[in-house]
Amino acid sequence: MNCKLNNKLKKYYEEILIKLFIDNTLLYKFVNCHRISSRSFFVRNRQFHVCARCTGLIAGCIISPLFLPVSEHASKIFIFSFMVLLFDGVTQIMRWRKSNNRLRVITGFMTGATTLSFFWVTVNHLFLKLY
Repeated sequence: MNCKLNNKLKKYYEEILIKLFIDNTLLYKFVNCHRISSRSFFVRNRQFHVCARCTGLIAGCIISPLFLPVSEHASKIFIFSFMVLLFDGVTQIMRWRKSNNRLRVITGFMTGATTLSFFWVTVNHLFLKLY
């Protein structure tokens, strides 16, 4: 019984991922991503239209409104996570080390999830200084 439930949940989650990251034509048209297959996720042998890092950024941005109540803390986390994302990307480009999709999606997710809070706090501080 538990195995059947797990299979149903797995299929349900796969369908959501397919609709969000594979069959989504807007994502394909408007997100400028390299789409390198070794740096992308696959579901049912179908490649996402974006790489693992962009997948994390998009997923994080989707849930970012949840962090608005704790914007001050989330904006500090954004700075840290963005630095980690940059470090991961730059050291990978410079061929100093190899990254992996797990690290790419985690750094992308952390940055995406805290981006809205960072901009919210930044705009509020600028607005308060101006007025």
